[in-house]
Amino acid sequence: MDIYTKKIIKKTTPGQFRILVESIDEFPELATSSPIFGKSKVEIESKWDVVAQKINSVGPPMRSGSDWKRIWADMKCRTKAKITENIKQMKGTGGGPSYQNSLTDIERDIDRICQLSKAASPDGITFGTNRKEPLVLELTPPRPSTIVAVVTPTTSNQYSNTAQATSTPIKVMPKANLCKNQQKRKIAEKEQGAEIKLLKLQLEQNNALVEEMKVQTKTLNSLANSLQGIQHVLQEMLTFLKTE
Repeated sequence: MDIYTKKIIKKTTPGQFRILVESIDEFPELATSSPIFGKSKVEIESKWDVVAQKINSVGPPMRSGSDWKRIWADMKCRTKAKITENIKQMKGTGGGPSYQNSLTDIERDIDRICQLSKAASPDGITFGTNRKEPLVLELTPPRPSTIVAVVTPTTSNQYSNTAQATSTPIKVMPKANLCKNQQKRKIAEKEQGAEIKLLKLQLEQNNALVEEMKVQTKTLNSLANSLQGIQHVLQEMLTFLKTE
């Protein structure tokens, strides 16, 4: 490696950050790294190229669509970490005075677009629902009906003695109780289905966060390798100067 080779570090300008956030607000499907139903990967990548062309028009630095996509993921991850820390500090004091790291205008826009505050602190007590107690499904089994057979012998001229039997009316359970039980069961099934959908959504968000962390780890590893290379160059330069 040439000792006079200098690595060029691209520094994004505030104007480019602002255009990036405004472009994400214009194309909400680019806000998440997870696949979107009805949108192909080619279509998403083409929109990122459009966004890159728009941002590069006020450059330098100039970057590709995939590079701006990684920068957006890093901005979103940093904003989410700041919001999570603020909520943790607020809950730790029981609602009293706490240290708050205020968000910038761009970070507030990111929070609004991605709903990061709601994801970090959902409403309700259990998975964002307003129900405080676990759902208990109570079904009243139908009462067994009492059926008494009625035997009434026919009168015939061949017999002088006739037999009579008393009958008891048949008791049938009203349909109102059964309908109420069915309605309760349907409501319980809907609530359980909503909780399952919410759990799936949280799982998708966690998976997206894991992917973003992987990208950041890869970027940090690349930066570490670059720093090692710079250190090696400086050592060679120092050795060269000592020999002179």
